[in-house]
Amino acid sequence: MTTTQADTLVIGGGLAGIVTALELLRAGQSVTLVDRDQPERFGGLALWAFGGMALVGTPLQAKMKIADSPSGRWPTGSALASSTRR
Repeated sequence: MTTTQADTLVIGGGLAGIVTALELLRAGQSVTLVDRDQPERFGGLALWAFGGMALVGTPLQAKMKIADSPSGRWPTGSALASSTRR
């Protein structure tokens, strides 16, 4: 058995647990986050809810000088682009 010491223990690797852990880390706390599921399912239901999202052209990308734009993501001839235009 491994012993770990932290200021805060966050139980649950879902969206709420991840956000809580990040906020605590930003506040200078040491954090241990535990989850009952397998590592590849980390994120809980948020993995399903946000798994299909693609954020492009965000302020953070611009700040980090990451060139990205919606027009570069989905060519006009793609099935997705043509099915969303009505």
